[in-house]
Amino acid sequence: GIESLVVDAEGKGLVQSWKVFQNSSSVNRRGIPKVVALVPGHYIDPGYDTGAPGEREQGRRVADKASWMLKQCGWQVLRPDQDLHHYSWLEYNHWVNRRTLEGIPIVEIHGQGRSSRIQGQLTGVIGQKDAPLNNELASSFGFFPMNWRHLRVARNGGTVLEAFNTDKLKRMTFRQQVQAAHNLAALIASSIVRSEEASTASKQNAVEAGCSLTGCPRE
Repeated sequence: GIESLVVDAEGKGLVQSWKVFQNSSSVNRRGIPKVVALVPGHYIDPGYDTGAPGEREQGRRVADKASWMLKQCGWQVLRPDQDLHHYSWLEYNHWVNRRTLEGIPIVEIHGQGRSSRIQGQLTGVIGQKDAPLNNELASSFGFFPMNWRHLRVARNGGTVLEAFNTDKLKRMTFRQQVQAAHNLAALIASSIVRSEEASTASKQNAVEAGCSLTGCPRE
């Protein structure tokens, strides 16, 4: 697990502390492998929608850094943007559905600019509000004011995280962008670890069969 994190999601501060427990294991309390999928947006079958300026590159930085952090905690991290980039959008969503049925949470990492602001909000979770990881992420990012049923990934049990403001990226140096990615990755990784630990701590908090920490198939 992750012991201590002090982060600033906008990249203004530093990750002041990052410690991994020495007894990190590849399985949880119930002996089940710890697996998560991290997916930077607009890499799988993007068509003409390649995201806001800088979104793809920053999203991949965040996913790469969060993957490294989680692997230090014994997690297996699936990266369909690297392994399944040849998939069509339909094939990818079938993949999300199958992973959800296996109990594997899926987090898509996106960013957007001020033109996508809704009700004054630019970042947030778009996903099922009764899912443990979505609530954990929302404690840092909030829920984005959009109906998750409008997104096929969310209906298949994944979550879409609008994690950063792409307009601010334009004003950052490359070094600042990398630091911001590190900070965001720490927030995401710590949320994944905390939600998994809480869900396996007692039967009362357990995720039901056929669902994951990010939701259930609800097509």
